[in-house]
Amino acid sequence: MSDHRLPTDDGNLSAWILEHPEVWGLAVEAPTTTVQDDAVRRITSGRHAAERAYEFTRRRRRAIAGGALAIAVLAGGSVGVAALIRSGQPDRPNEGITCRAAADLRADAIVIDIKADPVAECATVWSEGKFAAPGSEPAIPELAVCIADAGNIEVFPGDQSVCARLGLTASDSTLSPENDAVVALSDRVTNEINLADCASAAAATDAAQLIVNESGLKGWTVVVRPDSAGAACAKAAVDAPTRTVTIVKFP
Repeated sequence: MSDHRLPTDDGNLSAWILEHPEVWGLAVEAPTTTVQDDAVRRITSGRHAAERAYEFTRRRRRAIAGGALAIAVLAGGSVGVAALIRSGQPDRPNEGITCRAAADLRADAIVIDIKADPVAECATVWSEGKFAAPGSEPAIPELAVCIADAGNIEVFPGDQSVCARLGLTASDSTLSPENDAVVALSDRVTNEINLADCASAAAATDAAQLIVNESGLKGWTVVVRPDSAGAACAKAAVDAPTRTVTIVKFP
């Protein structure tokens, strides 16, 4: 699987975002194509990271939310909303596990790779002192696994009442077979398309379609963003709620 852990230095954050399509869907709204293209230029030039350096001093380990626009640029506005029917399964299983520093939806967070046991994985983050105050010894609190309104897995310190108090749904203990397949599909898209050398939109479409065909998932489609059809270099974004892989020009 690809590594979902956020880099601790701001200089590598933009590159990390571009390499992980599984987090692009965390955007809060769909930017226009002009705004998207400008954001890509800012990211690839390094100016985006410099502009956000002050904010990341306070929110260095936030789960990408502060960089929502940058995350959305390649997804072409493929934005999810909260599920109308609550479920113990995440709508966006490919977006990793968000370990929160406090029982607060706005608390600092570290995003890690999706694994079979979210509690154990976030306990490791706590044991490494990632959420400890300077000079204090690491401590592992009781942890609760919830499904956030955005459809991803979030782990908060506290007992099993935490999810309800935050207005969230308690997570099932394991991913469903379908969600396991979504994670595998997203990893293949990341490794075989987004981390590979540039390919044309047509070639990226063919590669994405092959991955979808081999995933065993039903109802998934591959689409090309209208302004990206003739792109010499294209990448792909996975949006689990809409069962879509979108091909977009890059940069």
